[in-house]
Amino acid sequence: MFRRSLPRKGVHRNSLSPRDFALTLLLLLLTTPIMLINAQPISFGEFKESFKLVYEMSGVFNGNKTYEFISMERVEGKTCIQVRVVVDLRTQLGSLSFNISYTSEFWYDEAGRPIKERIEVPKENSSLRGVEISYWWGERDFPDRVTMLFLLKGNVTKFYELDMVEGRGSFKSEGEVEEFYFTYDNLSEIIPFVPEALVTPHIDLSSLRFIEGFEKTFGEGSRKVKLKVMGSDYVETPAGTFDCYKLLLEGVDEYGVPYNSTIYVTKSSPRFTVMYETYSIGVKQYGWLVECQVQRKPEVAHFLLFSLVIAVPIVALLVKRRFR
Repeated sequence: MFRRSLPRKGVHRNSLSPRDFALTLLLLLLTTPIMLINAQPISFGEFKESFKLVYEMSGVFNGNKTYEFISMERVEGKTCIQVRVVVDLRTQLGSLSFNISYTSEFWYDEAGRPIKERIEVPKENSSLRGVEISYWWGERDFPDRVTMLFLLKGNVTKFYELDMVEGRGSFKSEGEVEEFYFTYDNLSEIIPFVPEALVTPHIDLSSLRFIEGFEKTFGEGSRKVKLKVMGSDYVETPAGTFDCYKLLLEGVDEYGVPYNSTIYVTKSSPRFTVMYETYSIGVKQYGWLVECQVQRKPEVAHFLLFSLVIAVPIVALLVKRRFR
């Protein structure tokens, strides 16, 4: 039988030092929408290998976040794009100053949903060596099932399996097994950090038809995000000038803190964020594109104009020959 309480403290034998705790907190913050809001909604399913996006960020976190699209692979029976995310950030919490650098690898399906995730943590920074996460999706905006494997120093592992539909899970470490119930609201009290896919509902940008005034709510319960199209604009960045939709995202994080983000997403495929501003509890975080290696599809209007330019002389030549 499953218990209706949190796992006993005795199960978690590997206590964290103050520094490890701070680093774990930062790792958690990096996965929450308050500061980074995935903070760059990207239609991963529209990308191909060899593409690359680099963002510069300013605010509580300062530094760069890079997306490298590596290869197409089959994962869990799905065709996925492998994406390497390299984070190099600086932040300060009171008198503590940190440089945070780590590499993650994601495998996204054609709808842009994460199927597998792997995070590597620098050895010198924490007892945590890495995290491996797998997701199984149904019809919801959140995964139905999740497994998380934490790799710790000394070949110690902690394994969590979560049934997100029933709200129950199990924890395994060093031969011990504990089962528990949970909700979205107390999940951060049970597992070391909450992956973004469990906090922010999945938004498939490629499936949406954006027109000014369009609104849609994603998610369920306390984990809802409202999307509204505010208009469109040309956005100039160090990576170039992009014709974008201006979107407003409003939601609540896993601590019950409201946030809103203004993001500019490209109109043409593949869709990705060009610039964003996230605001929560008086704190702002900014990000903008500084490098873009993407083979963009030609706009329909450009294609028609090109076809017309080519077709008119050919038709004129054929008519001239016919009436000679």
